[in-house]
Amino acid sequence: MRATGVLFACWILTIPAALLGTEVRWLDFEPSVVELSGILAIEVHLGPPTYGEQPKRDRKLRVPVLKLSQPVNIRGNPASELNVETRENVKEVQLSFPERDDYRRAQRCEGRWVTVRGTLSSRHTGRHFKEVLLEANKVEWCKPARNNLPAGRH
Repeated sequence: MRATGVLFACWILTIPAALLGTEVRWLDFEPSVVELSGILAIEVHLGPPTYGEQPKRDRKLRVPVLKLSQPVNIRGNPASELNVETRENVKEVQLSFPERDDYRRAQRCEGRWVTVRGTLSSRHTGRHFKEVLLEANKVEWCKPARNNLPAGRH
């Protein structure tokens, strides 16, 4: 009986991660275009002039963040000055939009499911609050939420 349990445990360990649904997708930084989906959240962060060093003086920035439906890994690019480091198990990305109206639209879609196409980069300014930035060039806005936040995100 004990040998059967050991054999079963060994068999489980040989099942490919893809069959268990645990394989994390690998993506590339810009210029590659990616498509990510998840719940749109609006987070408040301290901005200029001191970005948190003197909170009473700082503006409160409303920052759009995509809480991903599944974590992703992003391959670093040694040829890039900005995106050298590989990022693993990324669960959220800060969104950047080309048009000011898109930021207003994002606020109306808070808590809703969205799909965003664009390019990924590492944060590189004081206004980037997440490790990874997704510069959106196409957004499917406000789809009905899928159980609101992904597992563990409530």
